Amino acid sequence: MTDITFNYITRQVAIGDKTHTLTEREFRLLRELYLHGGATVEYDTLLTRVWGREYRGETKYLFDYIHLLRKKIEPDPQNPVYIINTRDRGYRLNIPAT
Repeated sequence: MTDITFNYITRQVAIGDKTHTLTEREFRLLRELYLHGGATVEYDTLLTRVWGREYRGETKYLFDYIHLLRKKIEPDPQNPVYIINTRDRGYRLNIPAT
């Protein structure tokens, strides 16, 4: 498995040999996916933990931030290898071996 490290002060994440600077929300979202160890995290769980309970059901926020996050960390955002969608359920973080 490729190493992933988080710098909480600079909001940078290093995946393998590449470092990416993220917004606070992007950082929290990626960290939440990481904490679930590759398991799918349901949409409402992500919304609640990253945005707050009042955002349950507001998947547009989540979809938009996943899109932004993929643009920053994925080698090819149109064909993601790190942030994987489980259709109609949620997302999981896949850090493949190098």
